[in-house]
Amino acid sequence: MRAKILAGYKWTETGGIPDRWRSPSLPAGWTVRSLRSVLRTSPAYGINAAAVPSGDRLPTYLRITDISDDHRFRPSPRVAIEHPNASAFFLQEGDLVLARTGASVGKSYLYDPADGPLVFAGFLIRVQPNEDVQPAFLAYCVQSERYWSWVAGMSSRSGQPGINGREYGTYRLWLPLPDEQRAIAEALSDMDGLIESLEGLVAKKRAVKTAAMQQFLSGRTRLPGFSGEWETKCVGDVASVRDEKVLPSCVEASTLCVELDHIGQDSGRLTVHSTAESSTSSKYCFIAGDVLFGRLRPYLRKFWYADRSGICTTEIWPLVVDPKQMNGGFLYLMVQTERFMEAASISYGTHMPRADWEVVRNLEISLPSLGEQGSIVAVFADIDAEIVALEHRLAKVRALKQGTMQQLLTGRIRLPTADAPARDQVESVEEEPVGAAPMEGGVT
Repeated sequence: MRAKILAGYKWTETGGIPDRWRSPSLPAGWTVRSLRSVLRTSPAYGINAAAVPSGDRLPTYLRITDISDDHRFRPSPRVAIEHPNASAFFLQEGDLVLARTGASVGKSYLYDPADGPLVFAGFLIRVQPNEDVQPAFLAYCVQSERYWSWVAGMSSRSGQPGINGREYGTYRLWLPLPDEQRAIAEALSDMDGLIESLEGLVAKKRAVKTAAMQQFLSGRTRLPGFSGEWETKCVGDVASVRDEKVLPSCVEASTLCVELDHIGQDSGRLTVHSTAESSTSSKYCFIAGDVLFGRLRPYLRKFWYADRSGICTTEIWPLVVDPKQMNGGFLYLMVQTERFMEAASISYGTHMPRADWEVVRNLEISLPSLGEQGSIVAVFADIDAEIVALEHRLAKVRALKQGTMQQLLTGRIRLPTADAPARDQVESVEEEPVGAAPMEGGVT
């Protein structure tokens, strides 16, 4: 049995799409070979691993690791190219690159001339869309749920994930006419602009917090109504590690269990929740009000001010304060400072560096009265609340973009263009039953 199709839609081998849309394979224009293959055989090896100065327009090598999860060029650091043949491998406006191997397979980047001259690495495939395809539209196609589902299936056929150029060429697009492609790309670009704006606000607010911490936690700036000298103490004088250990089987199965990867990097928040029943190894106990600090690879800056009791991996220190000398929230602010991070980074172990409590406990800090500590904590609690509100808004806009993209790229929502009249705006397509033969148009 075949599904009924709404007027204005048809079935293709890849699903139901509007009548005037086509379902071609991904546009040709592959280039797999990159400058690296030239450099390997060249006596004048041209990759300069030093960071390129800000604003420098030297040609830069584009690697998979330079492509962020939001499909932007974000190198760390930039890698300069100095080779007489580099210009033959420059990306051009409209070029799309796709990662062809490893954990990043499928990741994409649409070249932006504002990023400067870029030469693409050997593990990236360059796609140069033909005249029927708007590059910005294609860039959104390879961010869609449908595309990533295809990548997962295509790349998992061997031990090392990978998709070569020929295989990428089998991916079928759902392609409206150019006017509608442009309209879809512009609508999604507007949403990206809002996302970028919110990201900027979050970054700005975090920068404000960092600058304020340097002032308020050092005593250089005082809150109204407070005066007097601050006391110099060592961390070990006012705080300690709660090192009581327990087996998960000895506590309630529903007890919160915090692993190191459950804490967001430099965010101070739990990103994942787990319970004791899912763990077996020995854990530290902690209670509400303790400050959890990740001692394994401390440079990852993982910390959390516990708002409930639970257990955690022994790779996390549950820090408890002497309440007669220190406010727990003040310690939470202190562990975020560069001075504390520098002390924690004086670690032992080469491959798995761990912070040394003997070093951290001897770190000198300045402490105001408990009353001033509490007031400072309240100021930063307000700043953190503003950051959280912005991040929640950002998450909602990102989710909205994904939902909107899913609807626009499948034709379930049509934008008013010459190619997509307003009467088609709310029409949707019934899914064809599994196993039914695809059909081209018509109603059965």
